[in-house]
Amino acid sequence: QSMNPSAASTSRWKVPEISALIQEEKSKNHSLPFIALTETWLKSYMSDAQLQIPGYSVSRSDRDARVGGGVLLYSHVNLPVSECKTFDDGTCEGLFSTFSSIKTCVAVLIALLMHPCQVLKHSSASSPHVSAVLMTTATIS
Repeated sequence: QSMNPSAASTSRWKVPEISALIQEEKSKNHSLPFIALTETWLKSYMSDAQLQIPGYSVSRSDRDARVGGGVLLYSHVNLPVSECKTFDDGTCEGLFSTFSSIKTCVAVLIALLMHPCQVLKHSSASSPHVSAVLMTTATIS
């Protein structure tokens, strides 16, 4: 299923479907600490409250000047974001979120990147964009 939203209607943006996925995973005793989405098609006039899923925080990088694109990261509220930076060079969007906890002395950095293939030499219709989710951890001393 596509997660692409319609800017005109948040309900068409699949928030109920994502919530249902979370509930399904909970019923299997699985946890989803992070949910990363690309090609969100969100614009800055859409508020985080419209995208809210109970128990999760929203971090995002929207593509305002062009159609399509955008990245969003839902992170569980038990993993508070300590720093979030966005990147948009006109072609590629990025979201860099850091999560750190004094209790565990571990910092986690998640980088969510989206790059449309039409700017790549060897693109194909079957893969409209290149996405990457990178996660690294470090001990805080």
